[in-house]
Amino acid sequence: MDQRAVLARARSVRDLEGLMSPQKDAKYLAYEDKFKKKYTTDDSFTPDEVYEAIRRWVLTEYGISDDRPIIRPFYPGGDYERERYPDNALVLDNPPFSILMQIVKFYCANGISFFLFADARTVGWYLFVEGCSIVLPDATVRYANGAKVSTAFVTNLSDCKIRVSSSLHEAIAEAQPSTARRLPRYDWPANVVTPMRLARGALYGQEYGIKRCVPVKRLDDGHEIFGGGALISDAAAELIASQMARSEPKKVPVRLSQREMDIIASLSRP
Repeated sequence: MDQRAVLARARSVRDLEGLMSPQKDAKYLAYEDKFKKKYTTDDSFTPDEVYEAIRRWVLTEYGISDDRPIIRPFYPGGDYERERYPDNALVLDNPPFSILMQIVKFYCANGISFFLFADARTVGWYLFVEGCSIVLPDATVRYANGAKVSTAFVTNLSDCKIRVSSSLHEAIAEAQPSTARRLPRYDWPANVVTPMRLARGALYGQEYGIKRCVPVKRLDDGHEIFGGGALISDAAAELIASQMARSEPKKVPVRLSQREMDIIASLSRP
């Protein structure tokens, strides 16, 4: 075998070993990813500790006794329309979000009590359903498949059409403690700047330069500046403030029709 053939064979062996190696390149990982199951919100199974925290909150909030039957009809292969619901049953479950509207309408039409998980981004649609209320805890639930979903709830247990609940937010948060470090948000003095804060100005057409500054990681009072920052002069701080004032994005006013004003007036009457 001549030298060129030997080199070609060596290259082919290295390529094969590269495919078999655990250190796979990005293209191969992307190829593998095509065959992995892609989860949707319909595949988001609720962790037991989160479900239990919500169940306890519901019982307390609505004065429901522990012996009231609670039904969970949403499981693989289940059929909520053919499910047997005992008298006075309460459905407390995480249904497929893709068919949640028809589920809610079914329960409202059949007089079945429910408290159901919903996608917080689209929960406002359920205000159109007669007898249905929404509960807003501003909570992100980490489901068993790893998905993190901004979660709200729909129910026919409440006499409030919209309910904002800090207590439910806390119950969910305590059931799934985060291991991530939460960085506090500070109102920094004008003479303290960070690259992230200044970079936003480029989005709004700002063009300027700061010739002199002193870089800082931590202020004398102990406040750390994540990612680093700088102390700047009063003149530089005024320059930034003027740039921000000129480039603040203008909000387009939205005006209500006379019909909508009449609705508001009717809601304002006792």
